[in-house]
Amino acid sequence: MNDDIKDLFKLPYFLFRKILSYLDHNIDKIVFSLVSKKLYDNRNRYLNIPLNITNQTSRSMIKNLKLRSFVNQIESYDHLDDSYHTIKTIITVGHDHFGEFPKVFSSYFNNESLQQLNETDISDDIEELFFTREIDSLLSIPALKRIKSINVPLISPIDYAIPNNIRSLRLVFDSISGESFGKNASLPSQLESLTLYSCHTQFEKGFFPLSLKNLRLVDAAPKFDYGVLPEYLESLEIQYSSYDQPIAKRVLPTSLRSIGLASYTGKLVFYNPYDDDDVDDDRDNSEQQQLLNTYIPNTVKMIMIGTPPSIDNKPLVLKLPYGLKKLRLDKSFNQKLSRFVVPDTLTRLKLISSDQFDRIPGTINYLYLSLLKRIGRFANDNLLFT
Repeated sequence: MNDDIKDLFKLPYFLFRKILSYLDHNIDKIVFSLVSKKLYDNRNRYLNIPLNITNQTSRSMIKNLKLRSFVNQIESYDHLDDSYHTIKTIITVGHDHFGEFPKVFSSYFNNESLQQLNETDISDDIEELFFTREIDSLLSIPALKRIKSINVPLISPIDYAIPNNIRSLRLVFDSISGESFGKNASLPSQLESLTLYSCHTQFEKGFFPLSLKNLRLVDAAPKFDYGVLPEYLESLEIQYSSYDQPIAKRVLPTSLRSIGLASYTGKLVFYNPYDDDDVDDDRDNSEQQQLLNTYIPNTVKMIMIGTPPSIDNKPLVLKLPYGLKKLRLDKSFNQKLSRFVVPDTLTRLKLISSDQFDRIPGTINYLYLSLLKRIGRFANDNLLFT
């Protein structure tokens, strides 16, 4: 074995996973794992074989896939007979775009056929409707009062009550008109997950149901006043790179476990929501500065942050809260983390580029990199990797 191959084996397995992700064909990934006994024996640590399922792919072909040595690496299929599975989702797509929506157990309708559907055309076991064409009103959807999940772009704003049986909503509004919810709009009382695109509504207290656990706002988001967000909310993500609204203390509920901010104002301040006298993080801030800051309860377990457009590339000083388990840097993040206090509980780290950190903390056991630009130091084994 030549020296180049020996050096290759010194790379950490997460880099093998990254390298193999650029291979187009699964057979090439399998061949790579057979280069040496070491690579084969450790294939669980880096090898993933995705299944590209489209409507042209017969499920019986997948059922007969018998690569038993790689069964743990083959993604998203358990090799059970298809009779144990039912079609749960209807997806409406243009005739030329079936392959873009590879959901295995789904039924596909041509966009033109959608208008001809009746209530009886949708079987009782259908749980999700996924639309890729704009519609005027949710009320025109067949079987609306028994579907659990809807994903749909809308032409017109919602000015009516959405049926209470719906648990998950993903609504894409017209980004030009900016209209989303009217005064008569109300969300389902059992709603658990809500994603809104281009929603410019200023939400009022009571608009979100108490059942809501996950809220994601994309391309637009308002300022939140105290009491607007439901008290049992677990995840909030604002995926809006121009978001410039401060978040005052106690606006975010103490139930929150995951927070994502593609942009923010002022400083990121983590505070103890159960201590009214907790002013430690504010000691260097004037009253005017405090009004501009973004306050996050220190009970969160996952944080995603980006870089506000008004900030240049100066390093970010960040003191993460104790108990944090996962940190993710958004695609809009273009800074470097400078003075960076890492809690012992932080085990997962997601970066856009390897040069965003000078040194990977020793507590990290899962690292995701989109771009590998230069040599970095890994504190957990004190070795240098490219």
